[in-house]
Amino acid sequence: MGAKLFQQAAGIFDHLKTCVIGLINQEPTPDIAPETLGTLSVLMLAQAQEAFFRKTVRDTMRDAVVAKVANQAQDFYADALRLIQVDSMKDYWPKGWVSLVAGKQAYLHAMAEFYRSSNTTSRRHSTISSSNRRLRSHLKAPRVPPTLATTHTSP
Repeated sequence: MGAKLFQQAAGIFDHLKTCVIGLINQEPTPDIAPETLGTLSVLMLAQAQEAFFRKTVRDTMRDAVVAKVANQAQDFYADALRLIQVDSMKDYWPKGWVSLVAGKQAYLHAMAEFYRSSNTTSRRHSTISSSNRRLRSHLKAPRVPPTLATTHTSP
């Protein structure tokens, strides 16, 4: 439910940026400037994707899926961080927001790498296990009869 609301908020901010700003007859205030609305839209998408990430973890989805969702969330946070730090706008954001967005971006990047490596490790473990099974089956295979091995003479 939370992710859906974040997505709707992103859509509203984007709609305000593209449609409503043109209808205002004066210079927009910083809170409804197109740059601010664009940043808020991206930030809402980042939070929605983070909510999806938490759901994938909670629902114990496959590691590859969790890694992809976390990676996309960290991409959104990286975009939001870049937009928050634009010179013309950075004075309008609370100082703690830069650290918070940067921290979330770093956290989700780390989680994407963690789940990507877990997926690789589990696949590697599966491959090793199947290789071990094949090796064991070959070791149990019938061997060369002892009579053939003892009758062979070296020159």
